[in-house]
Amino acid sequence: MTTTPSLADSQDLEGYRRAVQRLSTLLDLSRALGSELELDRLLRTIMARATEVLNADRSSLFLVDYASDQLWSRVAQGEGITEIRFPRAAGIAGHVATTGETLNIPDAYADPRFNQEVDRQTGYRTRTILCMPIRDVSGEIIAVIEVLNRQDGVFTPEDEALLAAVGAQAGIALANASLMEARRKEAAKSNLLLEVMRALASELGLDQLLARIMAKTTEVLQADRSSLFLVDHKTNELWFKVAQGTELREVRIPVGVGIAGYAAATGEILNIPDAYADPRFNPEVDRRTGYRTRTILCVPFRDATGTTVGVLQVLNKKHGLFTHDDEELLLAIGAQATIALRNASLFEETVRIKNYRESILRSMATGVATLDMEARITTANPATERILRFTDGTPLGVRFDQAISAEQNHELWDVVQTALERGESHRAEKLRYVAASGDKVTMNLSAVPLLDHRAAQIGLVLVIEDVSREQQLVGTLSRVLSRQVAEQLLASGLVLSVGGERKRVTVLISDIRNFTVMAESADPEEVVAMLNDYFARMIHIIFQYEGTLDKFMGDAVMAVFGTPVAHQDDALRAACTAIEMRQALRQFNVERRAQGKAAIEIGIGICNGEAVSGAIGSEERMEFTVIGDTVNTAVGLEALTKGFPEHKILFNEPVYEALRERLPCDFLGQVKIKGRLQAVKVYGVPEPLVHSVAASTLRL
Repeated sequence: MTTTPSLADSQDLEGYRRAVQRLSTLLDLSRALGSELELDRLLRTIMARATEVLNADRSSLFLVDYASDQLWSRVAQGEGITEIRFPRAAGIAGHVATTGETLNIPDAYADPRFNQEVDRQTGYRTRTILCMPIRDVSGEIIAVIEVLNRQDGVFTPEDEALLAAVGAQAGIALANASLMEARRKEAAKSNLLLEVMRALASELGLDQLLARIMAKTTEVLQADRSSLFLVDHKTNELWFKVAQGTELREVRIPVGVGIAGYAAATGEILNIPDAYADPRFNPEVDRRTGYRTRTILCVPFRDATGTTVGVLQVLNKKHGLFTHDDEELLLAIGAQATIALRNASLFEETVRIKNYRESILRSMATGVATLDMEARITTANPATERILRFTDGTPLGVRFDQAISAEQNHELWDVVQTALERGESHRAEKLRYVAASGDKVTMNLSAVPLLDHRAAQIGLVLVIEDVSREQQLVGTLSRVLSRQVAEQLLASGLVLSVGGERKRVTVLISDIRNFTVMAESADPEEVVAMLNDYFARMIHIIFQYEGTLDKFMGDAVMAVFGTPVAHQDDALRAACTAIEMRQALRQFNVERRAQGKAAIEIGIGICNGEAVSGAIGSEERMEFTVIGDTVNTAVGLEALTKGFPEHKILFNEPVYEALRERLPCDFLGQVKIKGRLQAVKVYGVPEPLVHSVAASTLRL
């Protein structure tokens, strides 16, 4: 007899079948998740299985980043994978992540937490949502899974239970995969940084290092290009170098301007997914170059004191958007770059100081040499070679007594040997030295112990001064002339015949305005320091045009062109000197204002005419000077500049005749100058023109 199954029996069988199917599905899911440790593939596996198991349209999985308080996920974009992030409390997924609730929403558009904008942008229609937290073994929410649009109705409590079982399996797999990815990322990051560090450590030239940093940053971040901006804290500017032809040109922008300027000013990391949507971005550069900037990652980097020293900016990640991992990687590269830049700056400064010292030693008339503890010569400047008559160059590595023939020059050797053995400074004056060539030199010698950083003696420094008559005269002349002119004068023999004579000269007088008032209100040390700095700049320009420094008159400078060495264009040289003095004064005042100090003003008078010139004194103490009406007129012209705000350089007609074909000049009238019977035609160069002309080109 056949028994027909009852309805209840059929429902039980269907229930068993579904239960077995769920268990089978969960078992398959457990196997699939257990064998997958690569996070991107695991995310795709979880979403695909959840969609399949719940008979839905699609699924999304968002991981929780507590450090940044965000939810994030990875989605396919073009040929690569891009990372999307949003605040942890935003939307339905954010609500589940923060509250731990399971949301089963039968009508998405009726729920105020649902963001309809995504549907409008994509054309997709979301109807039903099942969203549930995923926890790790400790119960902490590590992710949120969201399943959309059950194909045959709404999500049921049975679906919730099934998704909870999927979530439990996924939680374990995600924890393992996240841990594994963190280790892989850390290892990859360490390898990349090691590679970057090796690349940067091999370069000490600053320009080459900047190029190397940008190249490695572009490569590591998989971007189109990179820029490195350094902060100049003195001017509050960012500067970088760009190629222009075969040379590098320095470009500067104020801190606070543009994306990089904003990052430097605020210290913020800027990860911009759409450059043209950011008001700080300047699209004009793109329009000029034809380049299209899409995404920007801009990270400031700091030194050990926390001071922002630069900004790294990376453009257009090749696949998708810049991620949080990219931010951390760029920060790490910035830290390495800071060290490399510091080393390069120290190296550049060391080279600069070395070259500066060598330049000083080369330009010194005094000989400077060093010996080691065995009295072997280790270094010597050109003056040492000249004084000791080393015609074949300094015999480096040779003992000093052998190099100077100590038997013939035992006095010199005795001083050196005593200082070396006793470790004490010794000085001897007017030592007689006889060179191998037979030349005789009278010298002053100072022998000083050479100490290392521990104050241990490692040798001896010799300072050799040739006090022969010719060198005495050069030293005297160098106080009023450039050394080059003094040596030329000495070589010509003219210095022995310099006496009083009437000749045509050009006199330049420069005076600081209101100096007495400023000196009375300022500290004496500040006044002296200011004058020393100011005079050093002005004297350099006078010597550059081979003028003679006649004298200082308090805060005034008097220079003469045409004696003791005359040139055909002495009047033009004086005018060029005045123009460069005004230009140097502008830079001097820029630096003073930057230090919070008051600017100074000067007037300059130039007169060309006859004067009595000569050297007064003795060979040991000689002063070159000029006297006469030409000097008085120059003084008067300088005083007149107080009445001409737009003309700070005034001169007489002969100077105008020398200058007029090269530079426009203004005739300011005939003026009566104190001490002169006849009025003087006064001319001047307009102040704006003074600061726009290259004085050196006027003599071409």
